[in-house]
Amino acid sequence: MQEIDLFGKDLKAISPIVSSMAHINCHYIVDPALERGKVLMGFHGSEKFTYLGAEKIRAIYSTQNRTGGVYAVVGNQVFKIIRGGGSLLIGTIETTDTPIQMADSGIELMIVDGVAGYIIKLDVEAKANEAETLTKITDEDFPPNPIGVIYNTGRFLAIFLASGRFYGSNIFDGLSWEGLNFATAETYADNIVAITNGNFGTFYLMGNQTIEIWYNDGGPQFPYSLMSGGVLNYGTSASLDTNPDSHIVRLGEEIIFLGNSHAEGKNFYSIRGQAVTNITNAEMSEVIRKLDLPDFHVAVGYNVNSSPIYQVTFHENGKSYFYDGKTGLWGERKTRGMPGHIYELGVYGYEDQLFTSSVDGTIYRLNPDGLKDDIYFQDFEFIGRHTSVGEERFTVDAIQFKMEVGLGKNDDYNQAPVATLSYSKDGGFTWTPEIFGKMGKLGQYLIRLIWRRLGTARDIVFRLKITDLVERRIISAFINLR
Repeated sequence: MQEIDLFGKDLKAISPIVSSMAHINCHYIVDPALERGKVLMGFHGSEKFTYLGAEKIRAIYSTQNRTGGVYAVVGNQVFKIIRGGGSLLIGTIETTDTPIQMADSGIELMIVDGVAGYIIKLDVEAKANEAETLTKITDEDFPPNPIGVIYNTGRFLAIFLASGRFYGSNIFDGLSWEGLNFATAETYADNIVAITNGNFGTFYLMGNQTIEIWYNDGGPQFPYSLMSGGVLNYGTSASLDTNPDSHIVRLGEEIIFLGNSHAEGKNFYSIRGQAVTNITNAEMSEVIRKLDLPDFHVAVGYNVNSSPIYQVTFHENGKSYFYDGKTGLWGERKTRGMPGHIYELGVYGYEDQLFTSSVDGTIYRLNPDGLKDDIYFQDFEFIGRHTSVGEERFTVDAIQFKMEVGLGKNDDYNQAPVATLSYSKDGGFTWTPEIFGKMGKLGQYLIRLIWRRLGTARDIVFRLKITDLVERRIISAFINLR
């Protein structure tokens, strides 16, 4: 009798015969101290934090002082989000649907919307229920059509539509700009389409073909220079029709984005300093290849189960995928009844991870004890690796899942919750009807869910689903065969 581990980290995309494996709303916690080295965990849920109306939120931002304030733009309205929930209207801008990017100095918050720039004087002494004022930048030296902004070493640095230049504000004054305070990314001819801060005071000027790393050189004039060796032969696939903040995500010390490379094509990349790493596996490359418009997407970064997560949703098909920065796993996030997941944009603010909704103006707060995203269900689905013994026929005596489930979260059920199992013997193209298995009542913390006498096959794939509101924590998944 053989015992075969079903855990793995492929993603179904190329063909079920190559890999039927799927991780939907679940990922691995890896720890050498664990009995088998890793545990398959479901994602946390979230709860409603505040609601800004029926219209989707264009942008959300948390100030550098993480307790200082959270701001959101809906339509042409700019809101300050109150710590305990709720919101205050600060003012209005002139656009309703263009890309938005924000940055702050700790004293001022700057908003650019592709047409104009605005400043909010941050009142650090203000009470949480007091709103600041919004002022449009009217300095004649401030160029038109700003599409991106960061704050770096005393100045706001902004980029502008169809330009290879970036401009800087006067020191500690986002309302004042001088015409000579600019520099040009001149290594290649592609325009700058995004700007983002790096580590140790550096920042990245990102074009569609190249990326340049700049820093403050301490000079007497406009003190910014290209770093020696700071030209990367990769470009961002950022579209000017979507927010730069919504697809270039900082995850710890890494910056993750969908990019272009002459040698490798279109892939997801991670930048750490001057090092660029392709984090796209073969299956995720196939997902990108099948899309006509992969550049139209939004992304968010967050931390769950002590793992950094990059989550991307493509506008074309609405599907959401995640990358686990700790294990390198790619999987899917999905809200029941939707092609992808409810999260769209996110920030860390008020000591919480906050997310905007993809359907309306709701802001969610991550809830480690939750199993739903407010009213929306997120179902757990795991498809294990292909099991075969060369080309020989074998008998499946049992499949078993060792699980931790009875943690008191299942308030909606009076009876023992269930999981469902189905399996495929044709490589993952067709599946049997689902077989139900009881997962134990509340208080039964550790169970073994076992299905026996599953017939013979030359290749078999198993699919486990959990839709009931119980903890999703699989300690091990094994098949016994002979």
